[in-house]
Amino acid sequence: MLSETISLTWKKILRTNLIAVIICSAFVIYAFYLVFIARSPEEAARQSTLIFPLLSILLSSALIWDEFEQNQIYPFLSRFPAYRLFLGKALAIILIILFIYVAIGISATIMIFAVLDSEATFPTINFLLSGLILSLYFSSLGILLATRLKGAANFVAILLAEVLVIILAEKTFGFLKLLEAGQANTFTLKNLSWLLLLPIRDRLVAWQLLSLLTVSFVFLFWALTLFKRQADKHNLKLLESTQDVNFLLKVSALKKIFHEGLLKRKIKEALKGVDIAIKPGKITGFLGPNGAGKSTTIKIILNFLRPDDGQIEFASSNNRKGQSKYPDIGYLQELSGLYPFLTPRETLYFVARNKGMDRGEARSEVQNLAEKLAFSDHLDRRIRNLSKGTGQKIALAVAILGQPDLLIFDEPFTGLDPIIMHEIRNLIIELKQAGRTVFLSSHLLPEVEKLCDEVILINEGQIVCAGEIARLKLAWQISELARQNSQVVDRIRKIMNTESPNLKFTALLDFSNRLLKDETIAAHLAEAPVPDLEKIFLDAVMRNKATPEN
Repeated sequence: MLSETISLTWKKILRTNLIAVIICSAFVIYAFYLVFIARSPEEAARQSTLIFPLLSILLSSALIWDEFEQNQIYPFLSRFPAYRLFLGKALAIILIILFIYVAIGISATIMIFAVLDSEATFPTINFLLSGLILSLYFSSLGILLATRLKGAANFVAILLAEVLVIILAEKTFGFLKLLEAGQANTFTLKNLSWLLLLPIRDRLVAWQLLSLLTVSFVFLFWALTLFKRQADKHNLKLLESTQDVNFLLKVSALKKIFHEGLLKRKIKEALKGVDIAIKPGKITGFLGPNGAGKSTTIKIILNFLRPDDGQIEFASSNNRKGQSKYPDIGYLQELSGLYPFLTPRETLYFVARNKGMDRGEARSEVQNLAEKLAFSDHLDRRIRNLSKGTGQKIALAVAILGQPDLLIFDEPFTGLDPIIMHEIRNLIIELKQAGRTVFLSSHLLPEVEKLCDEVILINEGQIVCAGEIARLKLAWQISELARQNSQVVDRIRKIMNTESPNLKFTALLDFSNRLLKDETIAAHLAEAPVPDLEKIFLDAVMRNKATPEN
């Protein structure tokens, strides 16, 4: 809901953007001083035209780009549409500006009636209206630049640009004298261009107000486009619930190339035709060494990164014919990048409300999750002040709240103590028993073996093998037998109908059921040790060349 995003944005500005709060508050106090102490409401309105529009840019500082860079926004982008988050942020700033001008306008009106100075009414209204439009113009431009600039760089960039343009315009043709003479108030393309470059001036006429307001909407639309492009790559093809498929999510021939180096000439193939199928109601492990392509695959599935080729199909049972449904995927990232200025209660309430729960349901759900994950004592502490383990539990609660179609856990156990690991493991087991679908990436192989029904092994951007853990173990045992027993090799050769069979267990996976039915192989199977998942991982990824799964 927009109201929740607006509230969240106000909290961020108040709790993290202290400079903007102090400067804007100081200006409002100064305006009230001019109105009530200096008894000059007209001058207060005039200053709101000349000073506050530039100050309003500070409200959008660190509002967008920083959240992407610090991974704070991603757990929310996987749950609901990007446009909702952007509109809430933009409206929050616009409402602050409106509130300030309404407050100044009301105080000015009171003083005008108090001193019976009716001649100041029209100039005051003109100043306030001009200041409001100018503030909307500059704040919209600030939001646009905030999609690409970090921190208060948007304010610095606009301020420097205004100073440079003023110097250039004054030295070139005496722009300030033209303003004083009123020659810039006539509508011409030249005056329009200078208006957009140097909009701040005492008074604006109708066409100038309308032009600045129109361009403000253009800036906001442009910013929304950039935000959506950054937040959602539209990689998922949503299948209708009427289509009969045996997967929840299917990745086909996925490819991704990164261009590295100063001139972007060095090419790195991160994914080389990845095929994955995630079955509903299963916990699927996603394994591979660092740099194998796990994170790239997950980001593409979550719409955060655009692939160069391939297709991703999403077959949620909630997809209805004729309806456009945003894929609801709960995402727990390796480093829980939630908003540090919020409390767990505020964070979970924000997600619950955006998932359509009413206020009562949202509060109840927050309390239930806090009790289930044992962080009730930390509900009203800022997330920045919590331990890593508690922060990870909050992030897990955000991921599972509202029963999303798919849960993606990226390294959920990293850096946690045994007690927190035990609690998270038990929750994942509960999710498994409830029939939820989980895609789990982790380097802790014993945990994966305890929790997962199936695993997918990736190396150098290619799938090495995939299947049920028991089936992988069986294929590995048969492969180990073949190294020691020539009779087993003969039987494999016959069943696979080839004179030179590939005896690596990854090549035997597709034939494992047929091989097990062979009496000779079955009789000798006990001679081979039963591997754990670590052994399978090392043999598949570290000791074998990665080959695409057929």
